[in-house]
Amino acid sequence: MNPLEPCPFCGGLDLRFIGGFASNDPVQVECLTCLARGPNTTSRYDEEKATERWNRRAGTPTDPAPPPELVPRKLEEN
Repeated sequence: MNPLEPCPFCGGLDLRFIGGFASNDPVQVECLTCLARGPNTTSRYDEEKATERWNRRAGTPTDPAPPPELVPRKLEEN
């Protein structure tokens, strides 16, 4: 199993798995620093899938900024 990456919101490393106790209870990763939670899994006791989903990020602080043409502009007020 891959190691958990730091929290994408606060950079915290104090992480734990929560859930997975009942037959339909999903597992997810929780950051104990800022209480952010990762995406749910679809099956119980699936810490590997929870890790995979936690580590899959839309973006990280080290990603380059998007090109200016892709950044939404604020509408000018009249």
